[in-house]
Amino acid sequence: MMVGIRSLERPANLLTYQNAGLVFLAIALAEIWRATAIMLVILVAGIGLIPKEYYEAADVFGASKWKQFWRITLPLLRPSLQTALILRVIMAFEVFAVVAALGGLVPSFDGNLCLSI
Repeated sequence: MMVGIRSLERPANLLTYQNAGLVFLAIALAEIWRATAIMLVILVAGIGLIPKEYYEAADVFGASKWKQFWRITLPLLRPSLQTALILRVIMAFEVFAVVAALGGLVPSFDGNLCLSI
């Protein structure tokens, strides 16, 4: 696209081992984007399962919003948080596929292919 509007003379590959900072940023953004959606779905579903009566009772007894969060929301959200954490750890082990896709495989000195950042 940049070549078509004549702002570049030839195509440029920005995600190479020569731009390690840019590759790292791209990998971090891709991982955050990939993990955020599933974590959000799990946590919103967990919040939806908390009965509203608990919050109404806390209001009657004069609990502040902060106290309601610590005494109602967080303890009842614990199973969802545990599930989200376990899935995020599993997804963290899959980051190598993202590194290979964005950073590419680089031939090493002994002829093997290795991941590079």
